[in-house]
Amino acid sequence: MKNQDNHLQQDRKAKETGNVFFIILIALMLLLGLSRAVIKDSGGGANIGDKGQAKVAASQILKYARSVENAIKQLQLVSGCSENEISFENNEVVGYGNANAPADESCHIFHPNGGGLMWQTAPPSATSNTVYSINPRNGVDGIGTSNPDLIIQLRSVNLATCNEINNLLGWGSAPLFDSYGFEENGKFYGTYASSNLIKDDIGNSIEGKSTGCFEGESSSNDYYFYHVLLAR
Repeated sequence: MKNQDNHLQQDRKAKETGNVFFIILIALMLLLGLSRAVIKDSGGGANIGDKGQAKVAASQILKYARSVENAIKQLQLVSGCSENEISFENNEVVGYGNANAPADESCHIFHPNGGGLMWQTAPPSATSNTVYSINPRNGVDGIGTSNPDLIIQLRSVNLATCNEINNLLGWGSAPLFDSYGFEENGKFYGTYASSNLIKDDIGNSIEGKSTGCFEGESSSNDYYFYHVLLAR
């Protein structure tokens, strides 16, 4: 009888041990599946061609450009800043000092007395050139007059991010096109250059679009993000 009880206890312990191992195995499988899902959602860490990662980068670029535009509108409305008094002087990129800006820095976009924004760089996954430029030398045909607009732009955007920018804007999942040239260099310090009108009469044109990503005419596979901050 005693031996029988011992056998029953051993069988019970074996079953309990087996159940514990089974539960641990299920938990490990669930954990592995969750880890794979997280890795997949994060784009695997470094694949800039991943659609999900490109969409996130595109959203960040658009959000930043719109925040700068909104800050300009706020300073014009609240502080009465003119289009020549707006200053983009910052602590990260030189060349944006504006002698026309008020001394109290109330028209400075990147200063607590003004717009209160922080200068940002673009997501590294979106471009090999993460530094935005705020250029007074380009004008978009169909936006404002023939005068040059104030534009925030970004060069060397990769194709996946370029497509996602246009997709989010409703322009379709392909680059826009500019066959008239685009002034890459130029920083706004209070004056506007002669108009370099950006337009195109064929294909997926940037004409009439205040924001987008296009393929430059000077070299193939070179894509530019642009956003009109101030139409003139």
